[in-house]
Amino acid sequence: MGENLGGIPPKEKHQFNQYDVFGIFGFPGSWEWPMGWEGRYLWLASAGMLRGGGENGFIFTTSPGVAFTKRDWNVSLEFGTGLAYLSSQHYNEQELGGHVQIIAQGGIFYHFPENIVGGWRFQHFSDAGLYGSNNRGVDLHFLELSYRF
Repeated sequence: MGENLGGIPPKEKHQFNQYDVFGIFGFPGSWEWPMGWEGRYLWLASAGMLRGGGENGFIFTTSPGVAFTKRDWNVSLEFGTGLAYLSSQHYNEQELGGHVQIIAQGGIFYHFPENIVGGWRFQHFSDAGLYGSNNRGVDLHFLELSYRF
């Protein structure tokens, strides 16, 4: 579940929440970075419900990304940018512009024993001015708990 507790101006006119199923698919192979960091390519995707201004809509996101992991600290940093599809572009008084939005996200995660991962992710999506200049984006903060297969 994501919540907009602050973010990139202009601010949202409503409180937004996102409830979804989120998947991260790692590509085979990795590369070593200095000081024990490992890099790898990812594909991130989610599907669920976006709620704002008392209205609900379907949201689907897809995004290539990259993860940097420091194994001896059990920590990962993840970043990605891609597209979001929204079934509704109007949430009460807030106009998002169009059904297709540009998404950017990043987060920090801790790897617990038994393949459990917990962390925080920030996600921003907006039309980046594609549908005009009077539209606002949405900023969300996610607390995540996941299992690595």
